[in-house]
Amino acid sequence: SFSYNTAVKEVREEIEKGYCPPLIQGAETIENAEVVFIGSPNWLKTFAPPVLSFLRTVDLSGKTIIPFCTHGGGGFGRMIEGYKKECKNSIIKDGIALKGDYSFDELKTWLDSNL
Repeated sequence: SFSYNTAVKEVREEIEKGYCPPLIQGAETIENAEVVFIGSPNWLKTFAPPVLSFLRTVDLSGKTIIPFCTHGGGGFGRMIEGYKKECKNSIIKDGIALKGDYSFDELKTWLDSNL
């Protein structure tokens, strides 16, 4: 929707229903990856519905997941709990929550000290 309030209402309904939109299949494969970065904006304290679709359609068993998000003040919200629920056979790292006005230096510092 082009109306912010209507869009928030629509997203809230989708999240509450556990809606998983269909994803377009790409040529990328992650079956040989050991570490997977998964990111989302913080939408109502959780990840966006397309990320839930990804988590439910891709086998991430045995992989290390490094979550990241953008937010307006809510940090990860309940995302980490959501990752742990959806990826029970994966290792979930702390990741990074970047507030909308973050600087590239903040991200670079985190990457340099965590990878």
